[in-house]
Amino acid sequence: MVASRLFWVAVLVHLVCGCSGVPQDAHKIDLTSANPTFLDDVFESHRTDKQEIEAYLRFPENTALDTQIPALVMLHSAQGLGTLEWHYADIFRNSGFAVLLVDSFRSRGLGRIREDQTRVSEATILTDAFAALAYLAKHRQIDPDRIGVVGFSKGGMPALYSANSGIAGMIGAQDFRFAAHVAYYPWCGLSLHDQALTGAPIIVHSGKEDAVTPASLCEDHVDRLRNASRDEQQITLYTYADARHAFDHPLLPSFPPLGVSYLIPRNCRISENANGHYVEEHTKRPVSSENLKEVLMACSEKGASVAYNRQAAALSLKRTLEFLDRHLLAD
Repeated sequence: MVASRLFWVAVLVHLVCGCSGVPQDAHKIDLTSANPTFLDDVFESHRTDKQEIEAYLRFPENTALDTQIPALVMLHSAQGLGTLEWHYADIFRNSGFAVLLVDSFRSRGLGRIREDQTRVSEATILTDAFAALAYLAKHRQIDPDRIGVVGFSKGGMPALYSANSGIAGMIGAQDFRFAAHVAYYPWCGLSLHDQALTGAPIIVHSGKEDAVTPASLCEDHVDRLRNASRDEQQITLYTYADARHAFDHPLLPSFPPLGVSYLIPRNCRISENANGHYVEEHTKRPVSSENLKEVLMACSEKGASVAYNRQAAALSLKRTLEFLDRHLLAD
C-alpha cells in the first residue's frame, strides 16, 4: 500500500514539474531579468547581476496582426512551469488574452524548488514579472494599458505584491504598471511599511484549509491594504471552505490528499519598519538577502497537504474570468 502510494506520488510530481511539453504555437521569448534574493537586494542585482530568462508567448487563434489585444503575464508555482500553467493559458487564450508564461526556474538551471525556496526567491520572480511586463508593453500586438498578471502559490505572491506602488517603482519601469492582479493561494506574510497600491484591481483566492499558505495571512494582509487605500473595491479576497493548497490543479482530481514533505514557511511573518529594515516577527531576527534562507528555515515547519476541490476550482475560475473580463476586456 505504501509502495503504491509512493509510486503515484512520484508520477504526480513528474507530471506537475513542467513535463507536459511546450505547445507548438508557443513562441519562445528571451527576457533580461536579475537575481535579487530579497527586496534589499533589488537595486544591486539590477546593476550587477543580469539574468537571461525564458518565457513563452501564446496568442488566441486567428489574432489579427493589426490589432492590439489584452495580455496576461503568468507566474508559476514552486513546482515550475508545467501542467497547471499551460491549463490556465489555454483557458485565457480562449477568452481573448495573449499569455506570456514566464519560466523562472529552468533558465537558472532548476526544475522545481522544494527544500530551499530561496534558490529562486519571490523577489527574483517579481523582477521576472516586471521584465515580462516591459516586453509585452512594447509588443505591437499588445495593448500596453491592458496587461494583467496571474500567479500560483510561489508565483502568487509576486502577482499580489507587484500591486504595491513602492515595489512597482523599485523593480518595474516607471512607464509600465500591471492593470490587474490575480493571485492564487499566495503567501501573504510580508508586511511592507508603505501599503500604498498602484490603483490596479486585485483578486486573491485562498483555501480555508490551506496549511501551506494560510488564508488567515491573506485576510490580515487584505485588511491592511484596505485600511491604507480606503478603497474596499480595489482588492477582493475569496476564501473557499474545505479547500487545501493547489485546490484547482487539473492533475489532482485523480489522487487523494497528498502530503507535502518539506518545510513550509506558513508561520513566518516578515515586517518592514519605518527605516526600511525587515524583521521576522516570530524569531525577532532581522531579515536581509544575506540570511533569508536561514531565517525562513527557523520559522518554518512540516505538515501540510495538497488536494483538489472541484467546487473551489470551478468557482475561483468563474470569478477570475469575470474579473479579467471586467477590468481588461471590457471597453
